[in-house]
Amino acid sequence: LAAVPLFMIFAILGLFVSGAALYGPLGVSFFSRLLVDLVMPAERSKTHEPRYAPAEALERDCDYAGALNEYLVIARVFPRDPAVLARIGEIHMKIEQPQEAVRWFERALVCIDSAEKSLQVTNRLCTIYSRQLQSPLETQRLLAEYIGKFPDTPYAVSVRERLARLTESGRRPCESG
Repeated sequence: LAAVPLFMIFAILGLFVSGAALYGPLGVSFFSRLLVDLVMPAERSKTHEPRYAPAEALERDCDYAGALNEYLVIARVFPRDPAVLARIGEIHMKIEQPQEAVRWFERALVCIDSAEKSLQVTNRLCTIYSRQLQSPLETQRLLAEYIGKFPDTPYAVSVRERLARLTESGRRPCESG
């Protein structure tokens, strides 16, 4: 009869040891994760939006080569962000490289889903094509692509009128505003 409480103690001790062996690694993992999150929270370590401040500071100081390098780094992290691509195009215009600027603006245009923002980039590209690159056919192509991409927007009406006016008169497409 005295052996029954001793067996009960050993049984409880055995259950405790087997539970620790089974669930111990899970507990250690959980507490180590809590400790790591206290030291370095996960949300702060992830980058969800581009940080333009270093590039903008270099741009304000007229260090366009440095700003371009910063924007290129941002573009590697956010390759489909049209704002980054357009900023790279603007920097290329500041350093008088319109061919490169056109390439970046065209990439930005592919990534834009907004009719208004697309029109802004389209207008910028039209200006470059007509004034710097003397390429009226490219401007007509851009305006036609805009109409194809956003046919039912209020902006498309004015773009259609503009394209028709410019095509009929034979002038460069972006000179008429």
